Amino acid sequence: MSSGHLDAIDDEAPFFITVKDIRDLKALQSEQQRLLSKTNDQNTRLRNFAYIVTHNLRSHLSGITGMLQLIEMEQPELMENPYLGLLAQASQQLHGTIDELAEVVRFQLGEEQREIVDISETLRTVVDALAAVARKEAVHLDNQLAPDLKVYGVPAYVNSVLLNLISNAIKYKNPAVSSWVRIIASMAEDMLVLTVQDNGLGMDLAQMGDKLFGLYNTFHRHQEARGIGLYITKGQIEVMGGRIEVASTPGVGTTFTVYLPAAK
Repeated sequence: MSSGHLDAIDDEAPFFITVKDIRDLKALQSEQQRLLSKTNDQNTRLRNFAYIVTHNLRSHLSGITGMLQLIEMEQPELMENPYLGLLAQASQQLHGTIDELAEVVRFQLGEEQREIVDISETLRTVVDALAAVARKEAVHLDNQLAPDLKVYGVPAYVNSVLLNLISNAIKYKNPAVSSWVRIIASMAEDMLVLTVQDNGLGMDLAQMGDKLFGLYNTFHRHQEARGIGLYITKGQIEVMGGRIEVASTPGVGTTFTVYLPAAK
C-alpha cells in the first residue's frame, strides 16, 4: 500500500490518494471459491454414489429376501435347512449394513436440519422399544430422566444415539452379575449431559486407543457386532454440535457421556 500527497494547486485544499495492492486478497478469494466449488462437487458425487450403491444393493437384496419369503410360504419345511437359515440371517444383516452406510453418508454431508427435540419423550420411546429385548436378556433399564428435557438437535439422530448406546449396553451385558443400564441427565452451562451407564463386560480403553469410534472396529465377540454403530453415533452427535466421552473398566462396566446443546 502506498500514499501520495499532492500540494495545493491554485489555493485549493490539499488531498491524499491511497493505493492498496489487493492482488493477494483476490488470489485468496479465488482459491477459497475453488475449494468451495470442489467440495460441493465432491459432496454431489458422494451423494450420487451412495444413492446408486444403496439402491442397487437393495434391489438385489430384495430379490433374495423375496425368494426366501416365497420358500417360507410355499415350502416352510425347507426353512429348517440350516443353510437357508444362515442365508436369511445374512440378508437381514446386509439390510442393516446398507441402512447404516447410507446414514454415514447423510451425517457426513451434514444435510439434516436441527430443531428442538424432547429427549425425555424420545428416551421413553426407545426404552419401550427395547423393553422386550431387555426382559429376555434379564437387563434392568433404569430411566432416571426428568420429564420435558429438551435439546437442539436432529430428532432421528437423538433417537439413533439413545437406541445404539442402550442396545449396546444390553448386548454386552456381563452374564456373571445382575445386569442394569442407567440413564441420567444433568446440565453443564448450555449443554445437556446425558449419561448411559452399565455394569456390563466393560472395555480396555488403554488397549483400544482411538479405535473405539472407528469404522468396522469390534471389541467383543457377538454375532450382531459389525463395528459401525459407535462410528455413526459419534458422527451424529458431532453433527448436532455435541461430543461423546467414554469411561470403561473390563469386568466392571462402561459409561458413555453425551453432551448436546440444550434447547433455550
